[in-house]
Amino acid sequence: MQPTPVPSDLIALKPEIPLGPQDVLKSYEIGMSMVADKTSADFAGIVQAQQTNQITRQQAEYLLQQRYQMAMMQYQVLSALHDVLKHDIDEAAGQQGRQSLKTTNSDTVLVAPLSGPVAASR
Repeated sequence: MQPTPVPSDLIALKPEIPLGPQDVLKSYEIGMSMVADKTSADFAGIVQAQQTNQITRQQAEYLLQQRYQMAMMQYQVLSALHDVLKHDIDEAAGQQGRQSLKTTNSDTVLVAPLSGPVAASR
């Protein structure tokens, strides 16, 4: 018997793996970095537009302030989400550590070799 061929669209399909807490944490960090990069690029574009007399100095100042405020709000939201999730991860790890200590203490058997005259007579 020959195996049935697998359709190429099934082979090309990559299953989505659900994100874990560490992946979400990393995505917040990437998002914060992207906000900073975009803000920097926007600032450069506004300054260039002002220098080439496409916009006035007052317009440039207004646009820079608006872009800064928007970027700060976005960054603060991502930072707060990051901090909340990080706290939850740390707390869960602490509870898991305490839980493993409880089970380790209750399931541990201590074996000590006998010494002295009792051990020699065996």
